[in-house]
Amino acid sequence: MKIAITGSSSLLGQHIYQLLFLRNYNLKLIDKNIWNITDIATFDIFDNIFDKCQIIIHCAAVTDNLPNDPSGSAFEINITSTSFLAQWCYTKKVKLIYISGAGCYDYESNNYPDENSIITEDCHGGEYGKSKYLAERDIRSILNKENYVIIRPSSIYGFGMKRNRFIAQTLSNALIGKDIELNQGGNKINLVHASDVANAIYSTILKEKAGIFNIGGYVESYRSIAETCIKACKSSSKVIENDISNQEKYFLNIDYSLARMSLGYIPEVNLLKGLNMMIKKKYTFPDDASK
Repeated sequence: MKIAITGSSSLLGQHIYQLLFLRNYNLKLIDKNIWNITDIATFDIFDNIFDKCQIIIHCAAVTDNLPNDPSGSAFEINITSTSFLAQWCYTKKVKLIYISGAGCYDYESNNYPDENSIITEDCHGGEYGKSKYLAERDIRSILNKENYVIIRPSSIYGFGMKRNRFIAQTLSNALIGKDIELNQGGNKINLVHASDVANAIYSTILKEKAGIFNIGGYVESYRSIAETCIKACKSSSKVIENDISNQEKYFLNIDYSLARMSLGYIPEVNLLKGLNMMIKKKYTFPDDASK
C-alpha cells in the first residue's frame, strides 16, 4: 500500500512518517517544496504528486496568521486546498485522512465534546478552528463516508513543535534555569503527544476504519505543565503565578471513548515521558501500535 503524507515536515507529519516507516509502508512524503498549499493546484499536478497512492494523510495547514494578514484570511487556504484535494480523491477513489482539531468544537455549550457535539464557525480555535470546521464540511459533502477519516486531536505537542508554543517555550526556559511566569495557571487542557496521534491514525489504516474520531491524551493544568517541565529538565527554575483574577478560566477536555472502543486507542505518552522525548529529540512508539 502506498500512502502520501502532506505536511510531512510538520510536528505531526514527522511522527506519522516515523511510525509508518517502521511498519514498512511505501510512503510518499509531501512537503511544501513538492506541494505548497498556498499555490494553485490542478488535477494534473495532483496526478503526478499522488501517483499510485491509495491513502493520503493530509497534515499540511496554515497554522498561524501571516505577518501582513492580521485578519486571518490566510486560513482560507486550509479550506480551499483541502476541498480541492477531496475532489481529486473522489475522482480517483483515494481515501483521505484529514487532520482537523478539537478547536472546531463549541466549548461554550459543552466542555467535554464527543464526535456528535456541535462544531461551529464560532469555535474555540478562532480563525484556524473555523478553517478546520469548514474544511471538514467540504470533505463530508464531497466524499462518501467510507472514503474519509477525520481526526480531531486535542492539543498536540512533541518533538518538532513550533518554538512559540507554550510547552516549547516553557521547556526552553526550564532548560536554561529561567523562572516561568504564569497567568491563570489553574486553567486546564487535554494534551496529546504526536506519537499517540500517529498511533491512532495507523490504527484507522490497519483496521480499515472510516468516520470521525476524537484523539485525546492527559488533562494538565498550565501550572502542572510548568512544574513537569522543571522536573524533566532537573532545573532550578521556579513557577511564578501572577494574580490576574479577572482573566477567563477554562477547562478544555475531549471525549475520545469512540477511538478507544473502535480503534483500541489508548494514549501511551504521559506529559513527563513526552517532555523527556522532546529533550532527547526522539520518537518513541509502542511495539504494537495497533493495540
